[in-house]
Amino acid sequence: MRTKNNKKIIAALSAVLLTALSFPISTTAAETSANDHTVTILDFDGKPFDTLAVHDGETIKADSIDTSKLNCFPDRFTERRFNAWANFPVNKAITEDISIQPLYKEMTISCDSLPDKIEYYSTKGKIDTDGMKVSINVFEQIPKKSGDGFTKKATETLNIESKCTLSIDNLKEAFSDEKNSAEVKIYPVGSSKAIGKFEISYCPFFGDYNKNGIVDNYDASRILMLYSYLSTSDDFQITDEQMRICDVDRNGIIDPADSSTTLSFYAVNSTSLTEVTWDEFFKQNASKKTGD
Repeated sequence: MRTKNNKKIIAALSAVLLTALSFPISTTAAETSANDHTVTILDFDGKPFDTLAVHDGETIKADSIDTSKLNCFPDRFTERRFNAWANFPVNKAITEDISIQPLYKEMTISCDSLPDKIEYYSTKGKIDTDGMKVSINVFEQIPKKSGDGFTKKATETLNIESKCTLSIDNLKEAFSDEKNSAEVKIYPVGSSKAIGKFEISYCPFFGDYNKNGIVDNYDASRILMLYSYLSTSDDFQITDEQMRICDVDRNGIIDPADSSTTLSFYAVNSTSLTEVTWDEFFKQNASKKTGD
């Protein structure tokens, strides 16, 4: 009988214990007292983010706070990371409720300028990125009040254009399927978000007046003839396509310089063992001028 009664008592006590465990313990009664203080951890904007319960007279250690949770992305190209505390109570006893303010380091990726070259005259080679500037600008909050927040100070600029990739790498791919234009996107290294984009175009018969696939002295003479007609006749009109093909120095007019440049291009290819494209021709001329 005692054994049965003992089993009943144990079963009843177990049921009471399980029931008690199913209810939350009162935080006020079990975890805090009149002598406890609250340390409020603010976010980067100065708003409450988390709290710590600290006994009166105790100190807190900075490494006990998981600051990684404060890291955030204000926009798709900006990241803020914890950098320092503005007012951490180092080795100071907590005797009242306090708030502590974190300061951030902010890193923003920006496309400062697009490539200079956007028009091409062949489908040979890679897209030219000269002139493209992509940077990471670093700012840090400092413990100096400015308005409702803290002063943000620029501390570093990192140029990363050399580490960026393009959505289209070469001209053959860009102008495949007889396309004469293409959109190119710029991606920072390791990112799937484009930081910028630009349009490139292709003029397949640049300098080739009769569009026979060869630029020679005949084309140069016909461009000079166009100039003559335009200079002596008020009624003579040329098409947009003729302007794209014959205005080889891209100054907006047809003049003797266009004929001279076309003839120079023909002369270079007449003496070269390999084909020189217009893009290469212009780059060589620019290098010569720089050297002079």
